[in-house]
Amino acid sequence: MGRAVGVLYAPRMTSRAWGVAGLLSGAIAGLILLAAVTLVPDPRLATPGPTAGPSPIAAASPASSASGPFGPSPARSDAPSASGTPSGSGAAHVAPGATGITLLHIGERAPVLAIQVAAGGFTDLAQLRGKAVWVVFMTTGCEVCAAQVPVLNGYLARYAANGLTILGVDVKEDAGTVSAFARRVGATFPFGLDLAGSAKREWAVLGVPTHFWIDGSGVIRDAAEGAIATEAMVHGLSQILPGVTVTP
Repeated sequence: MGRAVGVLYAPRMTSRAWGVAGLLSGAIAGLILLAAVTLVPDPRLATPGPTAGPSPIAAASPASSASGPFGPSPARSDAPSASGTPSGSGAAHVAPGATGITLLHIGERAPVLAIQVAAGGFTDLAQLRGKAVWVVFMTTGCEVCAAQVPVLNGYLARYAANGLTILGVDVKEDAGTVSAFARRVGATFPFGLDLAGSAKREWAVLGVPTHFWIDGSGVIRDAAEGAIATEAMVHGLSQILPGVTVTP
């Protein structure tokens, strides 16, 4: 009897032990959950810290003023003129993917231009301060350039008394070639020699002919390139000959 009782009693004690263990496990898990809920603050109830506002916009530093032959460049403006027409009338270059024209230094001091003259001597744009200067980049093989020379001659004849000076700039050709070209087309204005193409790069010239109209203070007031019409030439001259009625 003693052995049988022992056999029957052991399973009952084992089941009760497992039950107690289960109760204890549940109680411990509950305590852990309660502690977690109590100790971890609800983010919705947390006191909000200072809200970071938008980053302050740093004051733009003044743009570096390009130094031209007449001193530092004034602040550049890309705004249209009062008439609503952007500067650079005529066949002004359109930059790839851009919505407006490339401004070819318009509103800036003209870059340095100090070069040898094909007929001899030397010319420096800085020495022409006080004059209205029309600079045109050309090459002798450019048919459009050759066709424009007589037109430029006509403007020079009419407005030289008003302070107009015209200077041709030939790109990467020797003096003999350029002098022969000037005689052939009957140019009445001098041609400077941009032998290494450095002036072309400095003036951001992409092709020929490219025209720049520079006022007496050395600021480029208009620019255009290509086979421009006389209306574009009149517009450019009007920007640098104030008070003068320019006609085609």
